[in-house]
Amino acid sequence: MKTRMILSAFAALAILSSCSSDSIRNEQPLAQDGDARIPIMLSVGSEDTRASQGLQNTQFKKGETLDVQITSADNLTSYDQLTYFAADNAGKLQPLQGVYPYYPTNGANVNIRAIYPTGNMGATTFSVTKVNQSSSEAYMASDLMFAKVTDVEPSTSAVLLTFQHKMAKICVNLTGEGGVDLSNSTVKILGVKTETAFNPQTGEVTIEGATGTASDIKMTNDGSQGCAAIIVPQTKSSGYLLEIVLQNNDVLHYKTVQDIIFEPGKVYTFNVTVIESNISVVASVAPWETTTDVQEDLKL
Repeated sequence: MKTRMILSAFAALAILSSCSSDSIRNEQPLAQDGDARIPIMLSVGSEDTRASQGLQNTQFKKGETLDVQITSADNLTSYDQLTYFAADNAGKLQPLQGVYPYYPTNGANVNIRAIYPTGNMGATTFSVTKVNQSSSEAYMASDLMFAKVTDVEPSTSAVLLTFQHKMAKICVNLTGEGGVDLSNSTVKILGVKTETAFNPQTGEVTIEGATGTASDIKMTNDGSQGCAAIIVPQTKSSGYLLEIVLQNNDVLHYKTVQDIIFEPGKVYTFNVTVIESNISVVASVAPWETTTDVQEDLKL
């Protein structure tokens, strides 16, 4: 099942009879009753009520914000960058500034870029600064997403922006056998880089762009639940990848025998069975856009 995040922008050619310039700035008033202008309205997907591993797979959580930049194709109309927020859990977005942009009065096409989280529209790097992602807030702050559409003609039809996850995602599912208690156990990803080069114009993130000192990322404080964390796309050298600390302070490690390439936009799932202080791991990898179909196996 495809779960790509879809952003709908409902827009129409604006009739700006009171505007003496094609400079569309943030000081524009909201459209009032009887106003012929039609603002750009944004919405995202359907409500996602799944657990932590599905957080923001198909829509933004209520209250989350993203940056939107509109440019006219002829460069004659200027737009300020706008920040939108998720007004509910059903995909409704509203501009944080309370002001909606309109199409250029000369009928020119527009280009639209959107980046989540906010503050990255002019960035050249992106960092996963939250090395403790056991909370939803820290996880979401690491989930870089990008959408872009060009040459959008003035129309009342919806403009669809498809958001792509630009980081890599690791999911871990723990199972205990032989009386092993996984409650209150912690899970960490070991020795991964936390910064990468990022092109805010194209959304490009490459495996080769990963930089910085390797750090550990905590995934959860309760290993009895499935957990997930975001990492920078990179090649992880063979060696220790996962650390599991049980509530009795027993420490277990999962070690790979070959390098693993964590690609942008893909989710890597590790099903770990803990048996009396031993672990058995089955791993798989699939694009983030799917939830059931595994397209390739990661052999360790």
